[in-house]
Order: sequence, then C-alpha cells, then structure tokens
Amino acid sequence: MPGDGRELQPFRWRRPPPRSLFRLRPETAEGPTGTYAVDVRHRARLDDGKIRARLLQDARHVAEAWT
Repeated sequence: MPGDGRELQPFRWRRPPPRSLFRLRPETAEGPTGTYAVDVRHRARLDDGKIRARLLQDARHVAEAWT
C-alpha cells in the first residue's frame, strides 16, 4: 500500500520494546543512495490482528504492509 509521506517519529531506546526500527544506508559505485528504514510497531495491531510494517525513504513514509 502506498505511504502518505509523513516523517519518521523519533525512536526512544529507553522505552519497552513494542517497536522495532531497522535502518539501511546502501551505497553504489556513484556514492550513497539515501537512507531506508523499516518501522514495525508490534502492539499497533489492526482489526484483523495483523501488525503494520512501514517503509521509509529518507525519513518519509513511502509504503506500508501488514504482516
């Protein structure tokens, strides 16, 4: 599903682990291509009991999936 362009919310290490954040900064021969992140909120379940995973590019929401 397409994202809505909103910014990535701050990740706080001191809070309990209901959220996971993975960042990747790939590089090509021409140099860095930007920053990608996957933000998973384990307790933010949808009506059908599934968990959301958001894909962000350069801290902007570009896509969303349900796991």
